[in-house]
Parts: sequence; C-alpha cells; structure tokens
Amino acid sequence: MATIGRRLRWWLVLGWVGSGLAVIGFALVLPAGSRPARPVPVVDWGSTEPELAGRVSQQARPAGPPPVGSRLRITQFGIAAPIVPVTAPGGVLQVPADPGTIGWWAGGAVPGARQGSAVLAGHVNYAGTSGALAVLARIRPGAQITLAEPGVAPMRYSIRAVRSYPKASGIPASVFSRAGPARLILITCGGPFDPVSGNYLDNLVGYAYPIT
Repeated sequence: MATIGRRLRWWLVLGWVGSGLAVIGFALVLPAGSRPARPVPVVDWGSTEPELAGRVSQQARPAGPPPVGSRLRITQFGIAAPIVPVTAPGGVLQVPADPGTIGWWAGGAVPGARQGSAVLAGHVNYAGTSGALAVLARIRPGAQITLAEPGVAPMRYSIRAVRSYPKASGIPASVFSRAGPARLILITCGGPFDPVSGNYLDNLVGYAYPIT
C-alpha cells in the first residue's frame, strides 16, 4: 500500500482533458465554460491525530465494498449522498460524474474496518451543480458524519480536522494508508479557482474518526 499511496500522492494532482493536455485537477475537471457559483475558501484547522494513540474502532463490517444503497449522511447540512466504489487506474483516483454521488476508493480500507483510512471522494461542483462534498469547507470541529448501509447499524464519525493541500504538491501518502487508526477521509476540491485550467488549485481533506 505504501507504493500505491506514493503514486496517488502525485497522481491525485493530475487530470486529463480531451486535448490530451495535463491540467491541475483531482480527476475533477470542470467542463469548458463551467464556473463555480463562488470560490471555495482555503481551510486548515484541527489535528489529524486520534485523541487516544492506538485506539481502534469497535465498529466492524464484512470485507468488501459498501453495498448498494449505502449513503454518506451529514445531517447538519442535509446531505444524504449515495456511495459507489471507484478505482485508481494508473494511479489516478476516479470520481463519480454525478456531483451528488460519492466514490469510495476500493484500494483503501473498507468503511467500518478496525484500522486504516476509508477514502471517500467527490466533486465540489460540476457543470453548475453543487457537489455532495461542497460543504466540507464549512464543516467545523465535532461535526458528525454517518455511513448508513442497508441491514446494519449506522457507523458514526466525528470530524477532527479539515486540511487544504495545494495540488501542485499533492496529498500526503499517509492519507491513503490501510494501517493505523480507523478513520474516514473525505476529499474534494477547494481553494482558488483557476479559470484558465478550469480547476480549483487545492484539495480539501477532511479527517473523521469513529464515535465509539
């Protein structure tokens, strides 16, 4: 996983458009002529370390992708977004085209696992439509995130930190680790919007830990 993490650290900052030119992105390239309703602010607060070193989640679920019907809920903002598995061919993390849908990286930890990062990613906006993770820039410490799956008890997490990383330097490889304390990672675009490339210049990463 260390090799995959290193690759993703760099490839997450690159996307491709039809012309074949590399542009700053997160596989979240906005269509030509599309512009966000407002810029997403740069945020950077909180600690990404768990309060109790070595503490793991008591939540557990069978191995495998989230079943059909799974949703990410952020009740404070009225978000209830479906989750679908996504891959990272060539090290480029894919994101669902539908801005209202969130992708779970199938190469990472399974949501609800006893250790490792379960990585969820989505658009901040797309073709003029706000994405399910557009609220990440507005989330504050202690905000609750819930993963709801059919037939099992909801898995609850608390946001510990939201960090902003320039796409030019990439996201730390540790974000994608399948080792270490169990946590939920939320990733979307943020920071200044570049009208030339049609992309945001940063990635926002939210760190959430299980409520046990």
